[in-house]
Amino acid sequence: MNKRTVGLFLLLALAACPRRLPTMLSPGSQESAEVWLQRADAAERKVGSLKVSGKLTITSAEGSGTVNVDVEAARPARVRVDSYDFFNRPVAQLVSDGTRFGLYQATGNRYYDGPATPANLMRFTAVPLEPTELLRLLLGGAPRLDGAESTLATDPKANLYVVTQRLGDETETLRIEPLTARVVEARRDGPRGFHARFDDFESMGSFTFPRRIRLESTTHGTTLDLRYQSPTVNTPPAADSFIPVAPDGVPTTHLP
Repeated sequence: MNKRTVGLFLLLALAACPRRLPTMLSPGSQESAEVWLQRADAAERKVGSLKVSGKLTITSAEGSGTVNVDVEAARPARVRVDSYDFFNRPVAQLVSDGTRFGLYQATGNRYYDGPATPANLMRFTAVPLEPTELLRLLLGGAPRLDGAESTLATDPKANLYVVTQRLGDETETLRIEPLTARVVEARRDGPRGFHARFDDFESMGSFTFPRRIRLESTTHGTTLDLRYQSPTVNTPPAADSFIPVAPDGVPTTHLP
């Protein structure tokens, strides 16, 4: 094969493999942290509700295990997570309408109810999250520090924008993929510290959706690794899916 033929072959090969190269921030760019937060918000808000099955792996100092889960979630802060063991027996159920929450735990056969506060939701999430923050995570998005001062940088090696938010004693870093404006990693340092990663993105027409969400508490190391299977998005959920109700005959503990 002569040099001309080799050159033609390489050109054809490159033409057959189009590459979409995102434009990174350059000196003097008009991009800003606020612009990229708005783009990330717009990308995440394309998912308004979710119904999906999957697997949840929990790793903690006490041990680890995997359960099957059914997840329903809908804006603004409605959440339902049912978990089952290998034999399809109930393990736990979390239900919240954004104001009240109910948590059933098969171990101990106990039901907890009360206001949907971060301290109460932490019984399930291992991280003290507001109801809207938990909803955002389940829908494949990263919580924000609302009202925070924000700055923008880039990570040229990873080809990501990096938004850093600071509010009081908390700092949060969001790593954003330029082509989709999707947050692929978020880390919050402070009393409500966590590290979240979003992976295995699936194209759903005009947007992408992560089928794997990992949430780690940076204060005591518990990790929740959630893997979705065949998610259904933007289908209105049943009205009674998010009403906390104690199972018949199960003792209830009322939380403040």
